[in-house]
Amino acid sequence: MTSENSHGPMDRRDVLKGISASGATLLASGTVAGAQTESVGTVRFAEVGVKHEVSVIDGDLSRLALDSPPKYHVNGDELLLFGEHLTATENARVGDGAALLGFDGVRALPANGVETATENVAVTETRPDLAPRNGVLLADPYRPPGIDVTPSGGTLELRADGKSAVAGSNDEVTLSLPTRRVKTTHFEPSGTEQSGGPGEQSDSTRTYEEVTGSAEVTPVVTLRNHGELNAHRLSTRTEAE
Repeated sequence: MTSENSHGPMDRRDVLKGISASGATLLASGTVAGAQTESVGTVRFAEVGVKHEVSVIDGDLSRLALDSPPKYHVNGDELLLFGEHLTATENARVGDGAALLGFDGVRALPANGVETATENVAVTETRPDLAPRNGVLLADPYRPPGIDVTPSGGTLELRADGKSAVAGSNDEVTLSLPTRRVKTTHFEPSGTEQSGGPGEQSDSTRTYEEVTGSAEVTPVVTLRNHGELNAHRLSTRTEAE
């Protein structure tokens, strides 16, 4: 396997730049309108994400916003889990001493063969928590390579597509994977259609046609090892106020 680059110890202020400070506020107050936080204990936590560098060969790109509600928020040495956004399975994984991976939700470590769902999208930009933010539309279903994340002492080994890298506690590493060719799609105006019968007001509607092209995409995998964090779960109150 080929080893890739490590960016060295992270400055958490840089990692968290651009993320709302709401998590810290919630932890400090213990409550927020209609919700409460409970201490989970100490967990080992890491995040992994995939984005693509795109080089257009022919045609044009349709860009998409992919943002979804976050399932967790890391602030310094604190992990805030949004219980209402976690599935029952994800909530069951969370407990004192757990080893967790943030990727398309909350998974347990070790995580082998981790894959995102097959979609007609290639992610091109990720949020600070490495979840998808923007992407481009593809003509055919696409799935990035599977990812393995394996703990070993205080380190985590990242493996994908025959390459590997090791992240120590508070480290971030990346793997640039082999480039692959994909078919892209976008829509262009093709004319107008008139509606309305004789003697009626006529309305025109612009019509579009799908146009395919091609591009090369290079998957880039990032693993961020936060080490041990104090975990808290935010949940909606069920008791009467």
